[in-house]
Amino acid sequence: MQSLFDYNDLSEYMLPPLRSFAGLLLVYVMASPVAIVAEPVPAQSADSSGVEEEFSANGPLDGDRFTFSTSSAWKGVPNAGNWWWQVRFGEVEKIGAILQIQGDHNFVFSHAPRQYVWQASLDGQDWQDLRATKVTNEQRVFRIHRLAKAVNARFLRIQIDAATGAFPTCG
Repeated sequence: MQSLFDYNDLSEYMLPPLRSFAGLLLVYVMASPVAIVAEPVPAQSADSSGVEEEFSANGPLDGDRFTFSTSSAWKGVPNAGNWWWQVRFGEVEKIGAILQIQGDHNFVFSHAPRQYVWQASLDGQDWQDLRATKVTNEQRVFRIHRLAKAVNARFLRIQIDAATGAFPTCG
């Protein structure tokens, strides 16, 4: 009997593999429930509108999605009013979904993006809102954004217009 988790035998039925980086998980959305293989997407760098003292835009790139330490998370400048955090991939990637881990507490929604939208860009200059990711009153510490159609992007950015607390945290 063949298992759904026998990836080698099911490869002909699968879309390209599940890909993850930093605090985000990027996948190709599949039409049927078939096994998915994971492999990291190499992020070249991260940047942001600004950072809380001792934190870095590159913090989430360490791959430890559930730690909010100075080396594993990005925290925006307190009381800035709006913020952004972005990642640059080494090459254009096909993005089908985003797993967003946010806030600086494991189960209490604090210091997290409250009103935001994810954006994609091929050149880091012209940004396209991913409308399916627009949230106006976030209350979750994690969320999976599934795109109806995968988009090509070399840059992926979260544009934050309001936060719960003085600043947003993404890990």
